[in-house]
Amino acid sequence: AKEILAANAKAEGENIIYVMNAIPVEEGETVTLSLEGIPNAFLMRYESNSSYFFNIAGGTVVTENIVLDGNSPYVPRTKTSGAMFYVSKGGSLTTKAGTVVQHVRSSTHSVIYLASTAGVTTTATIEDLTVTGLDTYSISSTAYSGASIFYVTGAGQCILTVSGGTFTDNEARLLYVIGAGAHQVNINSCTFSNNHLGYSGAVFAVYNSADSAAEIQFNGGTFANNRTTGSNATLGGGGIGYVQSGATVRLNGGSFTGNSSAAGAPSLRHISEPT
Repeated sequence: AKEILAANAKAEGENIIYVMNAIPVEEGETVTLSLEGIPNAFLMRYESNSSYFFNIAGGTVVTENIVLDGNSPYVPRTKTSGAMFYVSKGGSLTTKAGTVVQHVRSSTHSVIYLASTAGVTTTATIEDLTVTGLDTYSISSTAYSGASIFYVTGAGQCILTVSGGTFTDNEARLLYVIGAGAHQVNINSCTFSNNHLGYSGAVFAVYNSADSAAEIQFNGGTFANNRTTGSNATLGGGGIGYVQSGATVRLNGGSFTGNSSAAGAPSLRHISEPT
């Protein structure tokens, strides 16, 4: 598809490859995605496609110098879609410089959805990713609803490493972790600013069982002017984080400024189990 697009690329206007259905990447398969050298090029979700963009079921995907567009401005407000990347069954995803994700509407997982079963490790290594223009449509009344850029779940192990990157002007939190798996999450020196969500945890939310083995670390970075807009402590708690879990969460340095909760709840809200 890239070769066809390159051969017919226009110097002005947009050059688009539409994704009609979820693209499977199974065990033993490796897919490298790049649109480098093609002006104004996008890999865009087709209007009728509400599934995942890529279903990485044991395979490997690497992205570099590519714009992935969820096409949300051109579908009805109530139409949501699956994550751009669903990674499971021991699959792996690596994003490299020049990867941009934009215009995705979701009720839960919007960009990267990592899932693992017992005895299986799923990985994502995210470098210099840019995410903007995400939005949420959800009628749920639970604290942890709403779109999350990174969504981690399962009884096995997910390893998520985010290095650098810019995440701005989204209706989504950065991270959501759920389940009792031994997940390892490291968020290193990213910029997460001017984002909002009508649910709890503007930057992160963690909901695990009390005996969760998950370890989550934020190492440096800038987190500024993010806010929860829910009208009560349940739907709008935690201008930075909202934790109901036995998982370990560490904030190691970094700058946290101007983050707020419309409900007036603490910026870091913890319920039930220690972190």
